[in-house]
Amino acid sequence: MPKKAAVIVINHNGRDHLQDCFQSLSEQNYKDFQAYLLDNASTDGSREYIASAFPWVKTIALDKNYGFAGAYNIAADKIDCEYLVFLNNDTRVAAGWLDELVAAVEKEPDIAIAGSKILFWDAPPTINSAGQKITPAGLSFDIGFGAKDREEFNAPKTTGSICGASLLIKKAVFQELRGFDKNYFIFCEDTDLCWKAWLAGYKTVYEPRSIVYHKFGSLMGKRESPARIFYIQRNSILTVIKNFGAMRMARSIALILCYTAVKLALFALQHKPGNIKALLKGTYGVFPLLPSTLARRRSIQKNRKIPDKLLEREKLMAGFNESLAEYLRVSKLYTGGK
Repeated sequence: MPKKAAVIVINHNGRDHLQDCFQSLSEQNYKDFQAYLLDNASTDGSREYIASAFPWVKTIALDKNYGFAGAYNIAADKIDCEYLVFLNNDTRVAAGWLDELVAAVEKEPDIAIAGSKILFWDAPPTINSAGQKITPAGLSFDIGFGAKDREEFNAPKTTGSICGASLLIKKAVFQELRGFDKNYFIFCEDTDLCWKAWLAGYKTVYEPRSIVYHKFGSLMGKRESPARIFYIQRNSILTVIKNFGAMRMARSIALILCYTAVKLALFALQHKPGNIKALLKGTYGVFPLLPSTLARRRSIQKNRKIPDKLLEREKLMAGFNESLAEYLRVSKLYTGGK
């Protein structure tokens, strides 16, 4: 008989992270789950290590690196369960982590996605994510990022998006939404999935009693690596094309292009040619993906249950001023407040 939940730990040459992650999974209070190593063609002995150290874990071995979006879609098709739980390999989870996520989605029939309170690994009292707000630029920002954990982050609530480092979704809903957009590879796929869920009439919730410790930035850098710049630029544009109504889509694309011009100027002043190239490449990278993106847009808009303005009214989506203020606040954290 299949387990109720499947905990899928995605991995690509992350052997050094796996012991802490799977050890914490072995200590869960909730037992009705099967753990999987979803391995994106690692060459560092990850699969062999899991087979030896954690024989109760099943491995889904892929023939190449499909990134987050593509790999999770493949795994979801292979697994029989009620709940899919996506977990980064660079995490460890508290004993009640899965208990609380399952309880959160079982409170109401229309709750489809739940996410955890994520704390920084090397500074556990500090928030990495307490839910997320979607921004007009097709991104999302982590609520409470860099703040000390305190009472305001202990209230369960609906939230615009969930950080994909720890996300539970009902499998039936994941399939209805056609999963992650495989064009993304990595970055923004969690925002896009949660946004699609809201438009389809489902709810996304933040559950603070489900606690995760995360080595933030261990996979692709913490801020402005060229790879991160490329994927975020390209995928954020794809996200607004698919999910916004026509007027807000046009405004958001104009906003992104203005932001792009400013960043290009800043990168030029900072003598960062690699970042300039990544930003331009990310912008132009939208065009080859437009046919499939527009097809997805037609499907999403045809089946949407709620208008854009409801997301804004319910404070699931941040306005321009709030998004800019949060961007500047987080930028100061990276520069030590200078």
